[in-house]
Amino acid sequence: MEFCITSNKGILKQADELLYQVLWQPFGLPRDTRNKFEIIGEEMVFVAVQEDRVIAAFVLINRGKEAEIRHAAVHQELHRSGIGRTLCKMVLDYVKAHGVRKIEVYGRNTAIAFWEKLGFQDESGWLDHDLFIKYGIRFKKMVKIV
Repeated sequence: MEFCITSNKGILKQADELLYQVLWQPFGLPRDTRNKFEIIGEEMVFVAVQEDRVIAAFVLINRGKEAEIRHAAVHQELHRSGIGRTLCKMVLDYVKAHGVRKIEVYGRNTAIAFWEKLGFQDESGWLDHDLFIKYGIRFKKMVKIV
């Protein structure tokens, strides 16, 4: 298994497909849902690849001293395998090495425990997004000082 930052178009396409399958398709949201979120900063895609197949993807938005994990997904069959934790630690090591002091994520109610185990702390109450509230998906802004 390989963990890396990628700019390879084929790997990026697989990462986009994984994000779609895990985060948006189950709710009938369109393929272009990822493009509906404004991005300010440099986008970087961290992936876990096994046998030429993307099995996890984290999208980082780097803004200098602060960063945001914008999207994070692990293949459904591999939840609780440690792959997401390992990939997130790679992201955290990267941002720390590049001078980022604070990283945030808007964690889904279904993933709050995952982010807490990695040291992220709740910085908001429940937040609702029009695309997700009708499916019972709520968010909390979570922050980690690195």
